[in-house]
Amino acid sequence: MARHVARVKNKTVSSAPTKKVGVRRTNAERSETTRERVIAAAIQVLYNRGYSGATTLAIQHVAGISLGAMQHQFPTKAKLMAAVAERFGEHRFGCYDEAVRAAKNPFDCLKRMFDVTGDIIRDPEFVSGLEILLAKRNDAELELELQPVIKRYEDQMKRILDKIALDAGIADSLWNSRTIVLSNAVARGLAMELLSGGDRATVVGAYAMWREMILDVFTREMNSSRRGGSKI
Repeated sequence: MARHVARVKNKTVSSAPTKKVGVRRTNAERSETTRERVIAAAIQVLYNRGYSGATTLAIQHVAGISLGAMQHQFPTKAKLMAAVAERFGEHRFGCYDEAVRAAKNPFDCLKRMFDVTGDIIRDPEFVSGLEILLAKRNDAELELELQPVIKRYEDQMKRILDKIALDAGIADSLWNSRTIVLSNAVARGLAMELLSGGDRATVVGAYAMWREMILDVFTREMNSSRRGGSKI
């Protein structure tokens, strides 16, 4: 059964899969419907109230199901938040993967990925995901639940970026790793700047500046590699 992903940036939450008239759903299908409803409700509450306001009761109310039905799917808030973080990661990786597939060369590939990141940091969904990541600092159970989710997403992104570097002839793995760390830090910092009331135009301009700096460095590294020159 296809999943219906909630799109927070449009301030809407998709409905659960529509039941076909005259067709009796299996227990697995009903369970999946409930799971999707809870995840969609959690995303909506996170967007509207932040992590501290995303209580189990608040999410249950928005989902419109019994507390027992919700806890059957997600026994703890930590498990639910991990599922939400995974959904965010799936959506973001899908955007990056689509951008990469449409690219014509390594430079175009990296450029398109930066374009995707620029859109993501202005998306309330991204800030909601950051709130979950920040919350794990003081929540050992949440941190444990998030570990495989974070690793899976980071591994997926690393494979894409490693391939871009390889296709560009850049063999310096440290360059790639540092770029990933810096880009993540910039994206998260700018997203938090927007969240704290920063000027949108200034934030967008700052990101454009960062994007051009990295693309310029990437071009020089790529040209140096093709000439067989030394790395800085």
